[in-house]
Amino acid sequence: MKLALAAVLLAAAATTLERGSGVHASPTSADAAYYAPVTSSDFNTIPGLFIEKELPRLNRYLYKARGQYKEESVQIQCDMAESYKNQIGRVTEHLSEGTNTPGLVPVTANTFPKIEESMRVRAHHCVLTTWPRSVSLKDYVQSMSSEKKDKVLPAIFAQVISALKYLRSMGFVYRTFGPESIMVHKDTASGVPKVTLVDLDHMLGTFKPLELRTKEIMWHESQAERFTDERGYHSPEDYVPMQPLYLEKSMSWMLGATIYASLTGMPPYGFTKVQDKVFPWGKGVLLQVMKDVHASGNNKYLPVETTNKHLATLMKTLLDCNPKTRPTIENLNVQLVKNLVESDGTQNMLEKSTTDVWNAAESATGFWKEK
Repeated sequence: MKLALAAVLLAAAATTLERGSGVHASPTSADAAYYAPVTSSDFNTIPGLFIEKELPRLNRYLYKARGQYKEESVQIQCDMAESYKNQIGRVTEHLSEGTNTPGLVPVTANTFPKIEESMRVRAHHCVLTTWPRSVSLKDYVQSMSSEKKDKVLPAIFAQVISALKYLRSMGFVYRTFGPESIMVHKDTASGVPKVTLVDLDHMLGTFKPLELRTKEIMWHESQAERFTDERGYHSPEDYVPMQPLYLEKSMSWMLGATIYASLTGMPPYGFTKVQDKVFPWGKGVLLQVMKDVHASGNNKYLPVETTNKHLATLMKTLLDCNPKTRPTIENLNVQLVKNLVESDGTQNMLEKSTTDVWNAAESATGFWKEK
């Protein structure tokens, strides 16, 4: 099937090049066709693949869409940089080699997406990954009451923390993270909401050694507000020009901001809610507020209504303005996470419904093997 798919893609690429390099076409027009942004029509000739929805572009050369492939829900992502495809491949290649944290919910083969195919569409590198039949955490809690959120969110974030610790054991960390990085679906046996972490292209790091522990990145002043899906989730130090950024510390803040957004419907900064409608702050306001938070060391976000003191404690711990005292996910107190699960009575259900199936999945499907 892989050879047949490759042949179809090569034929499609050849046809495109022929159209762009005809007798009356100049080299410039041929190049333009070769580098033109990917659209859904580029996948019309791939057997079994149906594009259902194209997602908003971060720029004209980045492409994301959802669809069906061989009756499975999938996501297609394309980028002109081959390093993008290589990074997703590197992450998925080693996903079965992480270490579960004793006492926490074990990570399974369903905690992350799988690569179904990787392909070349003209100048673009595309990866097709499984997409769980689920909804994002943002949509999942959108119409929930506060009481219901206090009941379901502990089980969700206990799984998220286990998965992030598992990734960190292999040297991987998200560079950007939020409620739409978490997909939620119901376990039919237990009724407990189960989690899949997506957006593998948003991860940085290489498989062991754990080199990100001391890695610094110089963040550009405008970068943190560049995309709307990142607004309000980055840490205060991300907004300070030429401030060293430790990705592990930033990841902790983004998780805290995700908990906040799940409880309130918006991240701690960057938006204002008026009569249940959320409006982004004006240009430059978020940047200035976050600089002030970083300088003062005091948070200014609106208080959160929750009766779950363990969830509130976890959120407050992660939303520490000072990166020096903010714990990394790796060093987050395990007892704090245990208290979270015990607080809503789902601990036993989680343990029953979550088993370590890496070996079973690998032997049955060749899940992690290179295609």
